Amino acid sequence: MLPAAATAIRKSVFTGLAVAHQLQSPALAASVRAAFVRGMDVSLLVSAGIAVTGMVLTLAFLPGKAAKHFTESALVQGVRTDAFAR
Repeated sequence: MLPAAATAIRKSVFTGLAVAHQLQSPALAASVRAAFVRGMDVSLLVSAGIAVTGMVLTLAFLPGKAAKHFTESALVQGVRTDAFAR
């Protein structure tokens, strides 16, 4: 494979598939697709990690304030608050 083709393949999945099609190489096309899927796997795992971290931080810092506000508003409205006790 030419160095220019190797450089082009690394730039984008579409370019990689186009080069694989021009070279009539199913193995290269499969490799390009596998690399793309691997990159998506990593980005989705990072996104999930960020979401879980956000959820943990939210649960760590908001429940006390939110529960207090909820029970105070329930008292103002005359609702039984023993159901909301932790």
